[in-house]
Amino acid sequence: MKSIWLLFAAFLTLVTHDAVAEAKPTIAVLGLEVIDNGNVDKETTRAAQRLAQELRTQAKQPDGKFDFAPNSEKDLLELKLLSGCSDEGRTCMAEIGSDLGADRLLYGKVERRRRGYQVSLKLLNTKTKQMEKTTSELIPTEDLHNRKINKWARSLYARLIGVPESGTLSIEANVDKATIYIDGSVATTLRDGSAKVLGLSEGTHTVTIEADGYIRYESEVAVSAGEVELLSVSLSAQSKKGKGKDEGSNGTLWKVGFAGGVLLTGAMATGWAYNGLQVWGELNDAKVDAWNNLKGTQAYDDIADGSSGTVQDSCGKATGSNVTPDSTGALDAFISACKDGEDGAARTNLFIAGTAVAALATAYFGYQGWVVHGGKSNKERRAGKKNKKKTNLVVTPQISAGSVGAGLSLDF
Repeated sequence: MKSIWLLFAAFLTLVTHDAVAEAKPTIAVLGLEVIDNGNVDKETTRAAQRLAQELRTQAKQPDGKFDFAPNSEKDLLELKLLSGCSDEGRTCMAEIGSDLGADRLLYGKVERRRRGYQVSLKLLNTKTKQMEKTTSELIPTEDLHNRKINKWARSLYARLIGVPESGTLSIEANVDKATIYIDGSVATTLRDGSAKVLGLSEGTHTVTIEADGYIRYESEVAVSAGEVELLSVSLSAQSKKGKGKDEGSNGTLWKVGFAGGVLLTGAMATGWAYNGLQVWGELNDAKVDAWNNLKGTQAYDDIADGSSGTVQDSCGKATGSNVTPDSTGALDAFISACKDGEDGAARTNLFIAGTAVAALATAYFGYQGWVVHGGKSNKERRAGKKNKKKTNLVVTPQISAGSVGAGLSLDF
């Protein structure tokens, strides 16, 4: 019978030891005191009450570092008055915490400022009477009146009790190597399909993953303080068309555009030269002949009267109302020759403008084709290939009695 009692006593000892070993220290969170600096109002009081309640919610988490002390939801100012504490001296505050059955006492103040609320918090060890941690933060006014108050409470409580405020992102992907960006900045490198990003602030972050031969991946991930968030990613391989400059042509389309521009410039220049020769030659001769045929008529005298005597000046006066009609048709022939000359000059000007535009476009295409995109692709550089083929532009002048022009060919 005695041995049974001994075994029972040993069992109770083990149970009691385990219970003591598993017991966590307790914490009391007092209602925050509102500082009276002339700006105390109902809004500030409500903000202090809400923040204190959120801090108590954090302290009551079952997996937290402390157990919440029972019946300890008291206000700081009230307890100071009841305890006769003229200030917040550690000895007096430690006695208040001990009376509440708390190993730690969390208390503080809220003061209204122009840009928000200045929140100052303290964590006191009631047994050693030592201040373990203090923190102060200027919180935007709106944040203590919306859902962000919960985030602030978690952050402030974590600072005081020593829990990390940052989280970790663990990434698993279907590629061996990749570059990982967090919020637009390089964070780490994916190796053997996995990576970890440490020290991320709590909240939503933009995660970007880039790997050779795969489509760029981007997503938003919510990270919680003190926790590890797992992100599993399956990158999609790029199609042949989507590989861009690395697998595509090195400016071929620009070079084709350059070739077309050269041919167009040559055609415009040919038109310019041909029409210019006509204006200065054949059409000008026709005007001179028609002007000479008009001599001896009243129309000739009317046109020549007061003019400089040049054919061009006479063309401008031939259609005037003071010119006497000519029944021989010489006046009509002269007017027609003048009009043909004007049309030829207009065509020449048009070809000049077209030549200038085509030349500028050709120069741009050439710059893009050989300067911007003229380098070898990454694949060619890795393989050590060299493009030995050169581009040759051949211009062959063509001149005859009635025309002038050029033949152009481009080989690349």
